[in-house]
Amino acid sequence: MSDTVTKWATSSRPVSITAVEAVAECLNRNPMELEMSLVEVVDADALDDLFDGAHRRASDDGLLLTIFTFCGCEVTAYDDGKVTATRLDKRASVTSNSGSKASLRR
Repeated sequence: MSDTVTKWATSSRPVSITAVEAVAECLNRNPMELEMSLVEVVDADALDDLFDGAHRRASDDGLLLTIFTFCGCEVTAYDDGKVTATRLDKRASVTSNSGSKASLRR
C-alpha cells in the first residue's frame, strides 16, 4: 500500500473513474469495495466535463486543478490528466474541514 498513487486519465478513462481507481489502489482495496461512492462528495459528471478539454479557451494557458477528499484520501486532478490520491492519515499537516468537500483552483 502506497501513501500516494498517481494515475492518468485518458479519453476512454475519465477523471472520475481514474480518481476512484487511484483511491482504491492507495487504500489497497477493490474500487467496488470503497466505503462510499464518489458521487457522495463530488458531481462525477461535472468533474469529467471540467477536464474533458471542451471548457478550455484557446487563450487559456493557466493550470486547472481540483482537490477533494474521498474515502480518507486527498485527490488532486490536473488538466493534463494526472490524478493523485494521497492517504490523509499519513500526512501530519492535514486538518479536516467537514464543511468543505471540494475546491477548484486556477
